[in-house]
Amino acid sequence: FRNIILTCKDDDSAGEIVPGSTHTPSGYYANPALEIRMGGTQLKHVRVSHAQVGVFFHDFSAGNGNSVDHAQFVTCGTALQFNGYGNTTFQNFRVGNLLMHNVGTAFYGYSFHGTLEHLTLDTVTTLAHDSQGASYGTSSSLSILNSLLVSVGAASGNPPVTVTYDPLYTKTASSGSGIFQQAGAGYHYLVAGSTYRNAGSTAINANLAADLKTLTTEAPLQLTKKGSVLNIDTD
Repeated sequence: FRNIILTCKDDDSAGEIVPGSTHTPSGYYANPALEIRMGGTQLKHVRVSHAQVGVFFHDFSAGNGNSVDHAQFVTCGTALQFNGYGNTTFQNFRVGNLLMHNVGTAFYGYSFHGTLEHLTLDTVTTLAHDSQGASYGTSSSLSILNSLLVSVGAASGNPPVTVTYDPLYTKTASSGSGIFQQAGAGYHYLVAGSTYRNAGSTAINANLAADLKTLTTEAPLQLTKKGSVLNIDTD
């Protein structure tokens, strides 16, 4: 497979430079970058940046079976929007191994219940917002496991989204200093000796657990070339 990259025309970091690009993204663009209208959609390996809304699960997709795994949302107004079908059918969704950085609202919508596993959230203004709960007489909720919430604002809405997690397996911090390190274009590798590594519960989605065994939180070795000599940087 190849990752899906959804970004704006002014972002030259991926693919060919688009004619008319300003070369400097400003504000938010797509609204949404991707819209899902079918239930049971399993979305994987996607990166969205500079979008007003990253991925929007429309009312018509409400029900069980929608999921998002191995995804990144960077510099977005809203990362994920899940709309239930009024007060008759909830959006019961699952997400796993997601990174959100510099995002306004991580989860937005109404009439939703979300199971969230292995999230890394860094600099997120609002964790979740229920936009229509009061109108439909419904309340939304999120259950979080094995996650790291760094500089993340509280849930909101009318009524506010109910968020539950076990502090033994989901940690919060006010700053990413000493937690993350950069390697190449990657900014959210755990630092060497991190206490957050190998510290989670094993009671997660089986398919996600199998996928995670093929991945790593370790920063990759960086290769540099000086003349005809190839150096391996391990710092």
